[in-house]
Amino acid sequence: MKVVVLTGPESAGKSTLCSALAQRFQAPVVREYVREYMHGLGRETCLADVTPIAQVQWQREQAARALRPPLLLLDTHLLSNHRTLYTSDAADDIHCVDLGCPRTINRTEV
Repeated sequence: MKVVVLTGPESAGKSTLCSALAQRFQAPVVREYVREYMHGLGRETCLADVTPIAQVQWQREQAARALRPPLLLLDTHLLSNHRTLYTSDAADDIHCVDLGCPRTINRTEV
């Protein structure tokens, strides 16, 4: 399975490009959950929103990966987020911080 992560600043066209790639290659997309979250929020996001947003994003990505499509498109990725959501150790593993992740993630998995 190949995974393509689109990164870049807000309003750069990542979602539009992701949709075009999905159509062209008939690939599933994991959309950026924060947009959906904010739509129903009725207020600006704050630091307390980071964990619930990250948890749902993580769950959706893992569900998509479990289907093992030939190509998976990610409209965002937790590691591309500007906030520090992970820490690294000397073993070069990544540990989820406060995301409810079940285990350590090896860098080869992301």
